[in-house]
Amino acid sequence: MTIYPYGEEELAHLKKRDSRLAWAIEQIGPIERAVDADLFRSLIDSM
Repeated sequence: MTIYPYGEEELAHLKKRDSRLAWAIEQIGPIERAVDADLFRSLIDSM
């Protein structure tokens, strides 16, 4: 399983843009979101 990569720079940007989101990020911490390499299956699963 591949995890969607993001780092401190991306989190800092989100925190700067939205104070409510910044609070949530601080409370929840980093989220590991799985990425499916099969784009068609990802599209179908999201419907």
